Amino acid sequence: FDGLSLLTANVGDSRAVIGEHCGGTVLATPLSSDQTPFRRDERERINRLGGCIMSSSQQRGLQPMHQDWKEDGEFSSGADPPRVWWPGRDFPGCAFTRSLGDSLAEQVGVCGEPEITSRRITSKDAVLIVASDGVWEFLTNQAVVNLVMRFDDPHAATKALIAEAFSLWMQHDYRSDDITAVVAFIDHQ
Repeated sequence: FDGLSLLTANVGDSRAVIGEHCGGTVLATPLSSDQTPFRRDERERINRLGGCIMSSSQQRGLQPMHQDWKEDGEFSSGADPPRVWWPGRDFPGCAFTRSLGDSLAEQVGVCGEPEITSRRITSKDAVLIVASDGVWEFLTNQAVVNLVMRFDDPHAATKALIAEAFSLWMQHDYRSDDITAVVAFIDHQ
């Protein structure tokens, strides 16, 4: 695999992360950036195209309006996130700014155009993780890499990751978001 290009085309709030050997540890490096209203560039795009950005609490008048959202995009801790709304309406309420096939949300700026990144695979790369937003809600990129690196089998690593994500959801809420993951160990032999 060394030297091959790994292309990532992301639409939405799923995420791809690669784990890279560095000294005695494996460090997480994101391959994609979540497309959510937490990102200033995505908020500005949605506002320019006619959508409104606010949390559910703001939309219901329970919180004051602001646009001061944390922008690191990695860890949201289940708080009331900013969402995309029709002006003056209580829909669609999307916590993402890009998706495929959402014709209603497309009318207020949500689009299906992917952000594409390219990265060369090196001999230091150990694992690739692609997961939906429900995995990343309470787990950082590094926590996910640390968890899956305890396993030799990608199926066992994936099952453990999904179980951990679900357990964290149940500690914070009575429901969970979608929890989907793929773990691929990179074999350089």
